[in-house]
Amino acid sequence: MGGYAGTLFELVIDFENKKAEYKFLEYGYTPAENHSTDIPEDNLEQLLQGLDEVKLFQWEKTYADPGVLDGTSWSVKVYFQSEIFESSGSNAYPKKWRRFCEVLEKLTGQTFR
Repeated sequence: MGGYAGTLFELVIDFENKKAEYKFLEYGYTPAENHSTDIPEDNLEQLLQGLDEVKLFQWEKTYADPGVLDGTSWSVKVYFQSEIFESSGSNAYPKKWRRFCEVLEKLTGQTFR
């Protein structure tokens, strides 16, 4: 999630290895923070419950505000064994986007907005 040449947040969650990697890049995509952490089993369960609560797998493929050319873009990709779920947007979000960010913040202890 980030803006054109502005700040960028990236979070990769590896369920199989129970790890999370969080990156924050400042204006111009200059690396500012990079955290990698193990995720306790309880936290993975809470994450899965949170993803169910926000109905992640019911999100549309794309969300966009056609009247805005810059601003904030985001994308979510979930890799299953043989499938990929993707959703993305530009200045438009699913109804439970804020709650989705809160779930990720709770998991990582990092800002995701």
